[in-house]
Amino acid sequence: MVSISKKLNKDIYSNEEIKTNKIWFGKPVYRKVIDCGNLPNATTKTIPVDIQNVDVVTDIRSMRRSNGDGGPIPNYVTSSYFESIEIQYSNNTITNLLIKTSANRVSNTAFAIIEYTKNE
Repeated sequence: MVSISKKLNKDIYSNEEIKTNKIWFGKPVYRKVIDCGNLPNATTKTIPVDIQNVDVVTDIRSMRRSNGDGGPIPNYVTSSYFESIEIQYSNNTITNLLIKTSANRVSNTAFAIIEYTKNE
């Protein structure tokens, strides 16, 4: 039988909000994985999120995959090319996730991982 403490030490990734084993300045950290679907064709895609009662976003990262390949969605801007991910956050609620591309990336699907503390 696995002890409760060993179960709590697992990193769980889910499309449902989960409480992680991390602590951010005394507050528990929560995580939610967002399925972003296909990336856009040289434009911005808005994905509704609606995570409420958020205090601080501690981490956001994203991954893309296409035809068996994959990797992080880079967060950089140059004069000729960019890809980025950002969140829209207002009144303690993460309302939307924005993914921007400067080239056709529709053959790529993506997901984002958001970690945050809550007003408790």
